[in-house]
Amino acid sequence: MSGLLERVAGLVDLIVCNPPYVETDEDEQGTSDLRAAWAGGPMGLSFTNRLVELIPKMLSSNGVAYVVFEDQNKPYAFMEESRFHLKSEVILKRRAGRELLYVLKFQK
Repeated sequence: MSGLLERVAGLVDLIVCNPPYVETDEDEQGTSDLRAAWAGGPMGLSFTNRLVELIPKMLSSNGVAYVVFEDQNKPYAFMEESRFHLKSEVILKRRAGRELLYVLKFQK
């Protein structure tokens, strides 16, 4: 997304992302095999932190972003962090097998 930022800054109405959220060692990230699909790094938030930092720059004034979290990512603690300067709320909480998934909505 950072490659698009200059062209779409403040123009994006909708972002939907199901990032890799499984807590893994950092060496699993950046691989080109199947592990890259779930390797979320420490606390499973490496990709998500980078994404959410870009959201305020990309969203239009009425834009929203929906991001999937897993319970181990501590979504409520994530929402309380003020460094992202976004309104946030849990809009869906659902068990999928052994995972407890959340969809968080972010707005400016």
